[in-house]
Amino acid sequence: MKSDTNCIQTICLSFMPLILIGCKSRNPNPELLDPIYKDLTSIYKESEKSVKELEKNQLENMKELEMAGANGMDLKVARKKIRDTSQKISQATQMRDYSRIRMEMRRVNGRRAYFNAYSKDEQWPEPSEYQNYLTHKRLKGAPLNWSSRVPKNNDRYIASKPEKIKK
Repeated sequence: MKSDTNCIQTICLSFMPLILIGCKSRNPNPELLDPIYKDLTSIYKESEKSVKELEKNQLENMKELEMAGANGMDLKVARKKIRDTSQKISQATQMRDYSRIRMEMRRVNGRRAYFNAYSKDEQWPEPSEYQNYLTHKRLKGAPLNWSSRVPKNNDRYIASKPEKIKK
């Protein structure tokens, strides 16, 4: 009788790790697995850094304005630096806010997509989605100037070939 209970306990204990290993649970923070979210987070951190750096430069420009004379070239240069830096701060702040909003949107949409994929027992995140994101990012950052994208093949044209000097 005792051996039967020991045998049952041994069997249950031996199958328990297999059952626990085989169980799958939902990830409470699926956005940490998402490479697009990670990239958007790094973009946000970079833009945050640039805003802080520009604000620090603006303080230095203000000090330079105070040191400038009442009239003269130093005053003009200091005012121009302040104006240019304030425009850069405005653009960098917009970029920071945009990247923060985009990052939060990706976090919410990524969670929703993860839970849908989890309930259907599908793979998440989809590798094709990340490849599409990288392609879009590369194309968005491509130069718009035609001459910088297209190679110059001057050797094909007869008019561009140098003439040989006959001796």
